[in-house]
Amino acid sequence: MGAAASVAAIAVAGWSIGWLPSDYQSYGARQSAAIVSLPEGSVVELNVNTTVTFMQYRDRRELRMTRGEAFFNVSHDADSPLTVHTPAGGITVTGTRFNVWADEDRTVVTLIDGSVSVRTADNIQTVQLRPGMQAVLQQQSNISVDSAAQVEDLLMWRQGKLVLNDLPLREVARLLNHYLPAPQRIVEVAPQVGDLRLGGTYDIAEVPRLLDRLPKVLPVAVRKDGDGKIRLLAPRRG
Repeated sequence: MGAAASVAAIAVAGWSIGWLPSDYQSYGARQSAAIVSLPEGSVVELNVNTTVTFMQYRDRRELRMTRGEAFFNVSHDADSPLTVHTPAGGITVTGTRFNVWADEDRTVVTLIDGSVSVRTADNIQTVQLRPGMQAVLQQQSNISVDSAAQVEDLLMWRQGKLVLNDLPLREVARLLNHYLPAPQRIVEVAPQVGDLRLGGTYDIAEVPRLLDRLPKVLPVAVRKDGDGKIRLLAPRRG
């Protein structure tokens, strides 16, 4: 048997026992949202600055998302569940609609209909969600669940809007980081201003300019370093 035939035989064997994927695709959205169709029929809406990788195995579907936000409409297949992997954990479904927001150490899962199972990255805790519920997964922490999530507001990004519901500034910074153009990134929120709260509805395209207007609505100083790092600090007195 030639080398090429041997490699092909190994690949077929790897797929048949579930070790290797039969399909591997990457999708991304940069400056504007995008809608992609996965090979098995599911549809994924990607928010800006989001990249996902899809893999189809013999008995399962897997998708990896390190950072970003996506809305999933998963085609039903009880024999081949889909698991979305993020740094903070995983979400497993057979067919449903749900939203995932993720960064390096936190994942927020909001269920629209159907059911999903969410688990921590260490597999210690698993929670089953029902429609209207939201789970927050953080590395080295338990899963927290909100049984009455504000689903409509959370999904406004699909209409180009960011809704802030009276959130503390430290949480606002997490959300703004998703929309800031590289290399800009909020790297510090001073303790003196972290509990200040901000609300309102903003055009996603205008989010970078929100930082310039922030000192006009909150007692906070915005310091921009030359390397793109942004710090939200207490204003100087006097």
